[in-house]
Amino acid sequence: MPRTRSSRPTQAMIAAATGFSVPTVSKALRADASISRKTRDLVLAAAADLGYPLPASPDASMSPGPPRQKRVAALFDTVTNAYATEILGGMLCAADELAATLQVRHIGVSADQMGPDATLLTQDLAARTADGAEALILVTTPVSADIVTFAQERDLLLLSIDPATPPPPGLVTLSATNWRGGVQAAEHLISLGHRRIGIVAGPDSSTPTIERLAGFRFACARAGIEVDESLLTHGPYLYSTGVVHGSFLLETENPPTAVFALNDAIAGGILEAARRHGIRVPDDLSVIGFDDTSIASLCSPQVTVIRQPLQEIGAEAIRTVMDALNEGRSLGSPVELLTTLVVRSSTAAPAR
Repeated sequence: MPRTRSSRPTQAMIAAATGFSVPTVSKALRADASISRKTRDLVLAAAADLGYPLPASPDASMSPGPPRQKRVAALFDTVTNAYATEILGGMLCAADELAATLQVRHIGVSADQMGPDATLLTQDLAARTADGAEALILVTTPVSADIVTFAQERDLLLLSIDPATPPPPGLVTLSATNWRGGVQAAEHLISLGHRRIGIVAGPDSSTPTIERLAGFRFACARAGIEVDESLLTHGPYLYSTGVVHGSFLLETENPPTAVFALNDAIAGGILEAARRHGIRVPDDLSVIGFDDTSIASLCSPQVTVIRQPLQEIGAEAIRTVMDALNEGRSLGSPVELLTTLVVRSSTAAPAR
């Protein structure tokens, strides 16, 4: 004889009524710190409507006292480069201003050096980093659909800064106007008279790489200049990439008169490659970088760059998730901060 199904309300019924997952409902009922006030209120209201027995003190935050600080987690691929230092500095300042608790972890190796298990490694660390947090910010890491699903199931706000892989549906991103920056770099070099321009880019799967190259190609096409694919190389966003790939470009039969480096570290490496080859910058070769970290101004000559406001990006990431948490809403649309051209000593008209 089949068992009669109980008519008592369950957490699964609450989940069905609210649209949240059962784990989220369970956490809300026990006032878990990782669940937002809005979510707890919705779960408790649905539980009351269904007749589910409520805990004696379902929401500790309802009692008098100072409000609990929001917890925001940030996962970097690595924090040992100038880019990450600037981003993290902006995050720390904004977290202090907004009274947010910021917990930071890094994978320990740049995304372009992680290998085939990069996504799985990121997913595992993202889950551990986000434990107890209400929002997770990923910085230059690979991002998969599984991470987006993980965040949705846990009612966790997810934001990605410069994802190392094409963003999956449902992911909100924050970056500089990379496409515009590529246009600005091309226009600057073209305005100086350069027509044969080399490019040392980051990994071809990196979202910033894709966008910066697209903008550069657009500006060249608009000026009637064809990009020579033999002068385009890809590598990690590292100083050593600039040295190796810069040497390759300078040793070609018909070397470029200018090189667009897709970040400052690569630009610094290209300057070193030029020095080793006895090539003067900017007299014989112009070099333009991207980021405007301390590297650009410490090099000799100082590097012309496309500046992206890295500290502002870090601060905006914290402000974006905190605003959403405080207002009980989703993150909304991707955010882009404007790039600007900063002209220094590494670019000039090509030698006659």
